[in-house]
Amino acid sequence: MAGAVIDSIGLISGGLTIASFFMDNLPGGGSSPVGAHVQIKSGLGDDSISNLKGFTDSVYAYDYNNNYLGQSGYGCGEGADGGSCELTVDQGSFGTVQADYVSVANGDDATCISWISVTQSDGSPGGAWTGDIGDHCGVRTYYGNQQAGTYPDGSTWRPLCAWFDSDGTDGIKYAALKFTVRAYGELSSDTITKNQGCSATLFAPDNGPINGKILLR
Repeated sequence: MAGAVIDSIGLISGGLTIASFFMDNLPGGGSSPVGAHVQIKSGLGDDSISNLKGFTDSVYAYDYNNNYLGQSGYGCGEGADGGSCELTVDQGSFGTVQADYVSVANGDDATCISWISVTQSDGSPGGAWTGDIGDHCGVRTYYGNQQAGTYPDGSTWRPLCAWFDSDGTDGIKYAALKFTVRAYGELSSDTITKNQGCSATLFAPDNGPINGKILLR
């Protein structure tokens, strides 16, 4: 399955580029509840720093018109540096409506996020926001050291991890983010061409849902 990929966006030489994200890094999800499946992957770091794992309080989903679809009924932790947790949004009667926007709220146990990958409940293409986007958009980052996929030349792509924390430990600015799933998936090329790498994501200092609408040109 390592050969199965989706388009996403990575950082190379200070600029954004199309990168191939392994579909094995997309969440599977179960049959209940019905809704978008979301994986949060923490960074591994290096020997000079540890404890990059944390706790995600909840994830939220919104449709194409930015209407609220639902949230996960619980949170999760990654368990270990380089670990991952998976949550499913309970979309209720909107179960197979595509989650065009996903909002992720971290708790007061800081997480350095390597990627947030999304699988749609109706089988349509998902996407993956990575810490490389966070770095490009001014979020504090560190070495993720987890392979997300490959660069266009076939070399290994290990995105940076981006820090999120609700109590602002060590000056971490943001507790939550909301992103356009397709902008970091099947529309990645358009995102780069239109210089929307940052405008397709919203950041917030509080760890509740981000209800604001993402406006793309």
